[in-house]
Amino acid sequence: MEHPEDAALCQHLLRAGLVAVGDLVACAEAQRAARRRGEPAPRLGELLLRRGVLCEEALAKAQRAAGRWRSRTRRKRRLARSSGRWRPGWGSREHDGVGPNDLLGTYRINEPIARGSMGAVFSARCERTGKAVALKVLAGERARRDRGAERFLQEAQLLCTLRHENLVRGIAFGTDAGRRYFVMEYFPAPSLKHRIRERGALDEEFVVAVGLRVASALAYLHGEGVVHRDVKPANVLVADDGRTRLCDLGLARELDLPSEATASTDTLGTPRYMAPEQARDGRSAGPSADLYSLGVTLFHAAAGAPPFPEESGIVAVSRHLFDEVPDVRVARPGVSSGLARLIHRLTRKDPGERPRSADEVVAALAALRARREGARRRAA
Repeated sequence: MEHPEDAALCQHLLRAGLVAVGDLVACAEAQRAARRRGEPAPRLGELLLRRGVLCEEALAKAQRAAGRWRSRTRRKRRLARSSGRWRPGWGSREHDGVGPNDLLGTYRINEPIARGSMGAVFSARCERTGKAVALKVLAGERARRDRGAERFLQEAQLLCTLRHENLVRGIAFGTDAGRRYFVMEYFPAPSLKHRIRERGALDEEFVVAVGLRVASALAYLHGEGVVHRDVKPANVLVADDGRTRLCDLGLARELDLPSEATASTDTLGTPRYMAPEQARDGRSAGPSADLYSLGVTLFHAAAGAPPFPEESGIVAVSRHLFDEVPDVRVARPGVSSGLARLIHRLTRKDPGERPRSADEVVAALAALRARREGARRRAA
């Protein structure tokens, strides 16, 4: 979307779950069609009104919220540029109502680690045991909406029952003075997204090793009847010694739940990594959607950029729906044919053309790793 205000509105509507992804994609396609005809592209708000997706009052409210979000983002970017360092949430209680030294239950908050649409994650310490933990606090706006609180509780309940070496471990959850929180394993490691931002395209051996661990976590989740639905570099934590954790099950869905149980979350996912079938209807996205997102994540790590790096998330969704993911070797010629073929299979539009399971992906990545290790031994 060429207008910055449209891009901000689109992102707000996606984050808030106010509009189905399919409606936003249709609007983006209408804008592209107008430009191809040499006509001025209609604005996103106008198209949403025409389609009857939003009324004028709801649109005006969404535009105001998007404007506030865009202004905050610009301020944060200016701060980052001027200081050379910025940590989300420092000194701010705007979204979460909590800050350093606050006590939630028996957990004393230290400092912010990350912030997302669901809330913020802080480092904290248990006052009773002295153990370091990560504490996720539901954002105030989300806490006031039933579906936001429901999704937060769903993630907490899921993680507290799951145990795998490549998943962040859930410990406990609770409410203190109306503030919902979730206690997790503290895993002090940068995300794959951070590593790519710092270094660009990553070494293939590293990409294969991390991909193998994430695929192993997905195989476990799928075996437990859970679809992650938001596999992306930001949700993969990688320590310097190679230990890896897949995190953020806030969008996960249990496969045996009826689709109505997740009807409020049918727009969920991250546009640049979202499988086509998930973009059309997130309620029906199965394990194969996670494999598609893993393929895009591997592409991003190996090439240094996602296959569709458009600034507007909805344009990226549209391209995942209608355009083939390019060969990763176009972006980075040094990628091996084996990894390129696997990424190609993972990112097929038809789920039936992808690997049949995460276990199959684990086997493929293990074979790639063994092949590289064998070649290194022969060269020595």
